[in-house]
Amino acid sequence: MLAVLVRGLAGTLLPRVAARVPAPRMSCPDLSQAHRLAAAQGLGGHGLDPVDGRERPAVTLVDALIDFARTALDATDDTEWVRAQWDRIRTDGGGGGQAASRAPS
Repeated sequence: MLAVLVRGLAGTLLPRVAARVPAPRMSCPDLSQAHRLAAAQGLGGHGLDPVDGRERPAVTLVDALIDFARTALDATDDTEWVRAQWDRIRTDGGGGGQAASRAPS
């Protein structure tokens, strides 16, 4: 899913770069905090919204990311597949969560 989503994001962002649309700014401390939250909490926790810097549930941020890339995902007929994979990950857990659940205690 990651590779297809990245392709969708590239298809969404490259025209914005060409049009000189400014990217959201995130301070170094906020970016560090976003990394810490992602590493410590994963998809079951919270992350920082890159647009406004506020904490939000990680699943909400992924939903927003997929929505943001939707036009490019639609252009390559990938939206339905990405949504299906995301639904599966939300139900069954992602790779990190699955590995953690199998780790010896």
